Amino acid sequence: MTFLRLFAAVAALSAALALDAEIMPFRNLKKNGQPVLIPSVRSYRVEAGVFALPQRLTVTVPAGEELIIEQLNGELRRFGATAEAGTAGAVCRFVLTQDGVPAHDQGYALCIRPEGIAVAARTAAGLFYGAQTLCNIIRNAEAPELGCCTVADYPDFDRRGYFFTIRKLPPEKLPLLKKTLDMMAKLKINWIMLELAEAFPYKDNPLTLRKNAFTEAQVRDIMEFCRKRHIEITPTLQVWSHAAWMTFHPDWDKMKEGIPKRHWYSQPCPYNNQARELTAKAVAEHIDLFKPKTFLLMMDEMFFGPFQSCPKCRATDPVKLFSEVVRDYESQVIRRGVEPMVCHDSFVNNRAHKWTFGDQLRSALDPETLVLWWNYRDKLPEHELIPFRNFKLAGHALHGKPHNLQIMAQLIKKYGGKACTFAYWYYSKDGMLAQLERETPDGYGGFVIGADYLWRLTDTPHQEIDYDGTWQMMRLIHPEALASAKPGETAYALPLGGVVNAELSNSKRFPRLDDRAAGELKKLLAALPERFELLTSPGGRYYAVLLNGGKHETAWRNGVRIDFQKRKAKRLSLLLTTSRPPTGMDYFARSRGRRTYNYDPAAKLKWEYADGSEEVGMLKFRWDLTDWNRQFGGFNCRFPFRGVDLDRNYYSFGICDLENPHPEKTVRSLVFSTAKLNGIAPALLAVSAWGTDKPFAPAKRPFAPDDRRTPPGVSNLEMRLHTAADFEHGMGNVTLSGTPQLLASLRHEIVADPDSPTRGKVLKITIPPGKYRGKADDGGYIRLNIDVPNRLAEKDRSIFADYRVDDPGNALDHVNDYLIHENPDPKQLKFWSLRNWPAEGWSRRIHAFWQLTTVFKDKYIHKKLAAANLRRLSFFFNRIDKPVEIRIGAIGSSPDEFSTAPLWKEHGEAEPRW
Repeated sequence: MTFLRLFAAVAALSAALALDAEIMPFRNLKKNGQPVLIPSVRSYRVEAGVFALPQRLTVTVPAGEELIIEQLNGELRRFGATAEAGTAGAVCRFVLTQDGVPAHDQGYALCIRPEGIAVAARTAAGLFYGAQTLCNIIRNAEAPELGCCTVADYPDFDRRGYFFTIRKLPPEKLPLLKKTLDMMAKLKINWIMLELAEAFPYKDNPLTLRKNAFTEAQVRDIMEFCRKRHIEITPTLQVWSHAAWMTFHPDWDKMKEGIPKRHWYSQPCPYNNQARELTAKAVAEHIDLFKPKTFLLMMDEMFFGPFQSCPKCRATDPVKLFSEVVRDYESQVIRRGVEPMVCHDSFVNNRAHKWTFGDQLRSALDPETLVLWWNYRDKLPEHELIPFRNFKLAGHALHGKPHNLQIMAQLIKKYGGKACTFAYWYYSKDGMLAQLERETPDGYGGFVIGADYLWRLTDTPHQEIDYDGTWQMMRLIHPEALASAKPGETAYALPLGGVVNAELSNSKRFPRLDDRAAGELKKLLAALPERFELLTSPGGRYYAVLLNGGKHETAWRNGVRIDFQKRKAKRLSLLLTTSRPPTGMDYFARSRGRRTYNYDPAAKLKWEYADGSEEVGMLKFRWDLTDWNRQFGGFNCRFPFRGVDLDRNYYSFGICDLENPHPEKTVRSLVFSTAKLNGIAPALLAVSAWGTDKPFAPAKRPFAPDDRRTPPGVSNLEMRLHTAADFEHGMGNVTLSGTPQLLASLRHEIVADPDSPTRGKVLKITIPPGKYRGKADDGGYIRLNIDVPNRLAEKDRSIFADYRVDDPGNALDHVNDYLIHENPDPKQLKFWSLRNWPAEGWSRRIHAFWQLTTVFKDKYIHKKLAAANLRRLSFFFNRIDKPVEIRIGAIGSSPDEFSTAPLWKEHGEAEPRW
């Protein structure tokens, strides 16, 4: 066996790859045999043939890089193979060379050929990053063989960093930190800013009031762990602002500048000698232990602290005072041969109303200082960078906001910076990323996308990236939580033709596709190891089992029962999507300026076994099952198909794996149901079963698109009434939703108002008798979403609505009446009242009107009221024994003014359409 061909291919590709070459970014899930590579590589060329993975993969690496063999061994384990240190005849070789490799210290070239694998680089770091790409290829392999290829790659930023604050991390949780660091190395992050604060193992500083402290041995263990993974550590200390670590000193009350508004804003007095000595010792101890290239003197947000509180500080010119402090701290670092680093915000004017001398303070910085420019907005003020154009620059962004990080990286690169970092603020509760119950989809998905951008910066918006960042993070840091396909396992499609009940393609709440997009979806699904039988028809139409998603539904519904044909199964893969929120809301709640998340159960899948036993598996909204226009996905649901629909809305379809609690039992049926979801409706598009003893027979009731008008389940279907009410200021359409059998049975028409013909027409809805929910005491519900005038006159202080219910059987249980204020900022106004209005000739007649009165004279409230654009009427019934009539009449500014009352009109066809 010879490797001359391998190294010749490496040299040929690398010679053709100049550092300024324009290479098309590779993003697709699978394109011409290319696997998903995260971070994406600069050049990937598919070659003929495959390399069959042997049971014992022999590997040679330079001395000190044995971790590469350990990493390869971890990836090969799922194929029952191992990686072992080899000799000169090894099948997989990692070679240091200056010839035929990218001209970058972290660049590498990788060749996979039928006879073996070769990775070449100028440095050990380059070999390590080549190993991460090889591990990524093995991780994505569906069989114990690798497609032959040639890769040449190098990063855009020399330093790709992450900011850690582990001051509150108990030392016993060091394994979590190591797990996170290992994951970061796999994503080619090579720099961390590590803040231990009061948890540092101080020798000279008696911080006796602290709760946690690392030992020197533990810190050295972290350092060695990072060294093996080519991660540089920059120790961080808040040397003046945010000096919360210093508050654990017993003499803090003698050193502090004043009383801060928050503990985090604590500052020592710059004229206090004890505080200056304490800080100098802390800086020295950090540098002596870490021996870093760079030391981060934070000094950020100094304007929040109680500076110039003492008489001596107030009597001193701020520029003179702060310049002296800055020069002192920087000199302490420079004297030890270390590069100082500071945050930019204290060195520009107007970061706060009292901070008007930042520009003058900037002259105190040493010209060799590395300036960390941070900003967490999506629209970054580029002009803030100009004052620092003569300094070395690094960027700092949020990984929960990939657009912020992408623009930050682009600007730093534009101004010649070679480093960019991100932080976890608001998205990870402790920054470890290893405790699943303490993390968020934004934090996980954003981390992976952020690492990708820092290695290979592209103009591709994060919403258009085809891979699911959250799922990829789970693969790296929590693979044990995922039910991935095992080599040799086969899946079978479970037919849904007998229970499918909804066409999604024409609903504004689901992705609207055309034939091309639907074809791409089916083609991609066919390439997956799962077997999904997606039901489609010409025109981009696609169908699903749609469950209720009403905003005020609080009870678990009976659900849709799917015949499992008495098969056994290890687990299921569910192809899912969800509707968009009914009011365009984001469903992120905000609490004190920080994000909180709804982890309530969204849906459940009940296993019904042949022996009569049952088990239930739960899905959680935002973790497993997410609204389709979010970009990150859920923790236990991967999104292999993402795109932009005909309305230019981003969407994705997810695959969620659910383990069978009793794989040894025969399964009779599955029941898929849901609960209150604030109007979001889960949709089951297809089911694939793993480990079944035989394939499934076709559905007894074959799917036909025309059958969807009579759904058998209890899903919350929706139909568009071809009617509109023409207000003086404009009126939109009316949408009707509710219990599906009830919708299929009711009739609607526009008739003259029988009580007051001169007042125009009313929308009349007639519901015939029936058991619409299958229960003797429950007749279901219907809901009307009615557009209201675009704007209400300034003089108006109320909105009037007139609806009547003719209910001779006393079937009506209650009515909900809401006014909805839709806004990008997720807020709603809901006010309602209901009055009985007895009248002669009706067995039970309700004439309800809804009115906002002068109690809401407040301009802020009225402004919201004027922006309201949706009126929602919901009628809930008990058993319906006799026909019920609902009449929707006038909507105006008062009960007596009908100049703004609607004129109900038919639009086109009279039949409702699903």
